[in-house]
Amino acid sequence: EDKTRWLSDCEGMVQTQVFLLAPVDFITYEWPGSKDYKLLVDPPFDKLYLSYMQAMIDYHNGEYGKYQNTMTRFNADFSEFMGWFANSYRPADTWEARI
Repeated sequence: EDKTRWLSDCEGMVQTQVFLLAPVDFITYEWPGSKDYKLLVDPPFDKLYLSYMQAMIDYHNGEYGKYQNTMTRFNADFSEFMGWFANSYRPADTWEARI
């Protein structure tokens, strides 16, 4: 349940900061009901989920030095996806592909 909540939190960041969705439009996940849902970020950028989950595990285990390192990696993975998405689509214009 905790890991599903963390995954839902990460998806919330993608939905607000990248896709520019309003919270009312969010896709959220619950265990076990959402176990077959497809995540929003595809390869090769889906590595951001793993780095976020590792950071949350480090944080909740009280391993704050490791947490800082894994959050740095998550931020880099998230920024890479955000940059690619912004260069490929116009999020403010409802995701229209660039011509």
